[in-house]
Amino acid sequence: MEPAALTTLVLIFAVLACLALTRIAPDVVLMGALAFLVISGILTPGEALAGFANPGVMTIATLYVVAAGLKETGAIQWIAHRLPGQPKGLLQARKHR
Repeated sequence: MEPAALTTLVLIFAVLACLALTRIAPDVVLMGALAFLVISGILTPGEALAGFANPGVMTIATLYVVAAGLKETGAIQWIAHRLPGQPKGLLQARKHR
């Protein structure tokens, strides 16, 4: 087995262990592993960034931005309070129990 393949395999197991056993944020762990692969020369910067050009990744990133905007503006709270089935007062809440 080539040294690059062995290093990548060890890194994959280290990442999985770190994700399962520590409280370090997953994005930090995964970006750290990606940085290690680039710095060690296993991946070129172009190869490392190629996955971010996928339309699916861009769609999910855009949805995260939209969701954060809705949360920060209070739109989610506004929608949740207007959903059907929400009691408008104490008497209605007692009836629905």
